[in-house]
Amino acid sequence: MSTKALKSQLLAAVAMVLVASIALGSSTFAWFAANNNVKADMASISATSDAAFLEIKKDGDSWSNLTTVEYTEASAKELLPARFKADSATYFETAFASAPDAATIKDGSATDVTSANLAKYVWKETVHIRAQSGTFNNLTLSALSIQKANEDSGLISAGRILAVCGTAKQVWQSGSKVSGDTYLSTANFTNADDIVVDLYFYYDGDDANVFTNNITALKAIKGSVTFTADQVTV
Repeated sequence: MSTKALKSQLLAAVAMVLVASIALGSSTFAWFAANNNVKADMASISATSDAAFLEIKKDGDSWSNLTTVEYTEASAKELLPARFKADSATYFETAFASAPDAATIKDGSATDVTSANLAKYVWKETVHIRAQSGTFNNLTLSALSIQKANEDSGLISAGRILAVCGTAKQVWQSGSKVSGDTYLSTANFTNADDIVVDLYFYYDGDDANVFTNNITALKAIKGSVTFTADQVTV
């Protein structure tokens, strides 16, 4: 075999590897095409504290020895897909798919989600946490569960919650933490303190099940978040 022929075969092999790499990389992105929304018939998110030690309340409510709070949307909740972006002012960016049935992102379509249109992409709620008695630290989410009320569209797996407390952030999917800090707060807190945590529910556009032709299958969803903390022994 001539050197020229061998070189041509090597170049062809390299080209095939590059094509395969691009295909694999593209398949990790899955977005909706423009003007298509995820819609759940109803939606609720509940946040639960460690019942023996912590209290939790909704933003604007008074303390009343609560261990669980629940937010409910009686009407359909419509959300476009997004993904967490640590250096974005509103923590999220979004993009368009290259086609309604494609799992590839449209080139140049990724943009930061702004505060003006945040509600199109996330369902944000705020909880407040304090100790019932004693002193605690190392506050963290310890669990997230997202359930379906009707048939499984596969989109349940794309559900995420971003928890933000000060500069600390955690991203959770149902059953496990995806990324983020070990704790939402490491400071000691007591019954006199008020730790504020913002919860952002969203559909991760990078999930393989997020594509335009799948959105009509999504039905009612329900998510539950659990907080826990360590007791400080004096």
